[in-house]
Amino acid sequence: MPALPACLLEPLWDQFAALLPVREEFVVGHPLGCHRRRIPDRTVFEHVVLALVHGSGGTNGTYRVAVRPARCR
Repeated sequence: MPALPACLLEPLWDQFAALLPVREEFVVGHPLGCHRRRIPDRTVFEHVVLALVHGSGGTNGTYRVAVRPARCR
């Protein structure tokens, strides 16, 4: 079950995507030349919307939840 119906998510994505800069899939100027592929902006957008709709958008009760990548844990 999606967090929001497609009829609401599509217009939001269209407006949000218009604000994003065009980016390469790989970082061309990286000194090692071996960067990971970028996560598509659409995927990130959908996960952020899901977290906000679900209620896990960064706060939990009276304290702030630290948002860190899984590899830093």
